[in-house]
Amino acid sequence: MSRTSPDIPGTWEHGDPGIPVAVTMQAGLEVYEMGGCQIFVIREPAGKNGRLLWHLSISRKNRHPSWDDIKAARYRLLPLDITVAVLLPPPDEYVNVPEQDHVFHVWEIEDERG
Repeated sequence: MSRTSPDIPGTWEHGDPGIPVAVTMQAGLEVYEMGGCQIFVIREPAGKNGRLLWHLSISRKNRHPSWDDIKAARYRLLPLDITVAVLLPPPDEYVNVPEQDHVFHVWEIEDERG
């Protein structure tokens, strides 16, 4: 499974896979700092069947991550053969760390079209 891509235009220079940060909050969690973004990558049980799906959380301190930030992180840190989406759940299911207002969550989806 490849987790690197051809040159993806975006915030970071070609070939920069990001800088791993030595923080482990739970098993399997990878934490990166890239281009001013903090990025968490993990596989978590999700969906109706509890299958392990990729979850990427990307944030900036003072503003929302740009589309180029999200796109570059997705193609540099997640497998290329999956479909992902930014999901907006019902308000009562929305979870975010209160001090992190500028966070987007990118989830692997089970795409029936594929």
